[in-house]
Amino acid sequence: MSFAEYERLKADLATDGALLERLAPLREGAVDVAAVVALLQANGYQIEAADLGAPVALSDAALDAVSAAGWLDTLKNIGSTAPPFMGRIAGSIL
Repeated sequence: MSFAEYERLKADLATDGALLERLAPLREGAVDVAAVVALLQANGYQIEAADLGAPVALSDAALDAVSAAGWLDTLKNIGSTAPPFMGRIAGSIL
Protein backbone atom coordinates (compact mmCIF):
# COMPACT_ATOMS: atom_id res chain seq x y z
CA MET A 1 0.00 0.00 0.00
CA SER A 2 1.40 3.35 -0.95
CA PHE A 3 1.51 6.19 1.53
CA ALA A 4 -1.04 8.12 -0.55
CA GLU A 5 -3.38 5.12 -0.50
CA TYR A 6 -2.91 4.80 3.27
CA GLU A 7 -3.75 8.49 3.72
CA ARG A 8 -6.87 8.07 1.55
CA LEU A 9 -8.03 5.08 3.59
CA LYS A 10 -7.32 6.88 6.86
CA ALA A 11 -9.33 9.92 5.74
CA ASP A 12 -12.19 7.74 4.51
CA LEU A 13 -12.31 5.80 7.78
CA ALA A 14 -12.61 9.11 9.63
CA THR A 15 -15.45 10.40 7.44
CA ASP A 16 -17.24 7.49 5.74
CA GLY A 17 -19.73 6.02 8.20
CA ALA A 18 -20.95 3.47 5.64
CA LEU A 19 -17.45 2.05 5.25
CA LEU A 20 -17.12 1.77 9.01
CA GLU A 21 -20.48 -0.02 9.19
CA ARG A 22 -19.35 -2.55 6.58
CA LEU A 23 -16.13 -3.15 8.53
CA ALA A 24 -17.83 -3.40 11.95
CA PRO A 25 -18.89 -7.08 11.73
CA LEU A 26 -15.35 -8.01 10.71
CA ARG A 27 -13.96 -6.46 13.90
CA GLU A 28 -15.95 -8.69 16.24
CA GLY A 29 -13.98 -11.52 17.80
CA ALA A 30 -10.84 -12.60 15.98
CA VAL A 31 -10.15 -10.31 13.04
CA ASP A 32 -10.28 -12.06 9.67
CA VAL A 33 -7.57 -10.17 7.79
CA ALA A 34 -8.49 -11.78 4.46
CA ALA A 35 -12.11 -10.61 4.83
CA VAL A 36 -11.01 -7.06 5.71
CA VAL A 37 -8.67 -6.96 2.71
CA ALA A 38 -11.37 -8.33 0.41
CA LEU A 39 -13.87 -5.72 1.61
CA LEU A 40 -11.40 -2.86 1.19
CA GLN A 41 -10.33 -4.08 -2.25
CA ALA A 42 -13.99 -4.33 -3.28
CA ASN A 43 -14.30 -0.68 -2.23
CA GLY A 44 -11.42 0.40 -4.47
CA TYR A 45 -8.46 0.36 -2.08
CA GLN A 46 -5.15 -1.08 -3.25
CA ILE A 47 -4.30 -3.13 -0.19
CA GLU A 48 -2.90 -6.55 0.56
CA ALA A 49 -2.88 -8.69 3.70
CA ALA A 50 0.77 -7.80 4.36
CA ASP A 51 -0.30 -4.15 4.72
CA LEU A 52 -2.35 -5.13 7.77
CA GLY A 53 0.43 -6.96 9.57
CA ALA A 54 -0.28 -7.85 13.17
CA PRO A 55 1.48 -5.77 15.82
CA VAL A 56 4.55 -7.46 17.21
CA ALA A 57 5.66 -7.24 20.83
CA LEU A 58 9.42 -6.83 21.03
CA SER A 59 11.53 -8.15 23.87
CA ASP A 60 13.82 -5.83 25.79
CA ALA A 61 16.80 -7.34 23.94
CA ALA A 62 15.17 -6.67 20.56
CA LEU A 63 14.36 -3.10 21.55
CA ASP A 64 17.95 -2.57 22.72
CA ALA A 65 19.21 -3.86 19.37
CA VAL A 66 17.35 -1.12 17.49
CA SER A 67 17.83 1.65 20.03
CA ALA A 68 20.83 3.53 21.32
CA ALA A 69 21.65 0.71 23.74
CA GLY A 70 22.34 -1.60 20.78
CA TRP A 71 24.74 0.93 19.30
CA LEU A 72 26.53 1.30 22.61
CA ASP A 73 27.11 -2.45 22.74
CA THR A 74 28.43 -2.32 19.19
CA LEU A 75 30.81 0.48 20.08
CA LYS A 76 32.00 -1.36 23.19
CA ASN A 77 32.78 -4.47 21.14
CA ILE A 78 34.27 -2.74 18.12
CA GLY A 79 37.84 -3.16 19.38
CA SER A 80 37.68 -6.92 18.95
CA THR A 81 36.65 -6.79 15.29
CA ALA A 82 38.24 -3.60 13.99
CA PRO A 83 41.77 -2.26 13.70
CA PRO A 84 43.26 -1.20 17.05
CA PHE A 85 42.75 2.52 16.47
CA MET A 86 38.98 1.96 16.15
CA GLY A 87 38.88 0.41 19.60
CA ARG A 88 40.68 3.45 21.04
CA ILE A 89 38.20 5.77 19.32
CA ALA A 90 35.25 3.79 20.63
CA GLY A 91 36.79 3.72 24.11
CA SER A 92 37.20 7.49 24.11
CA ILE A 93 33.56 7.97 23.14
CA LEU A 94 32.30 5.74 25.92
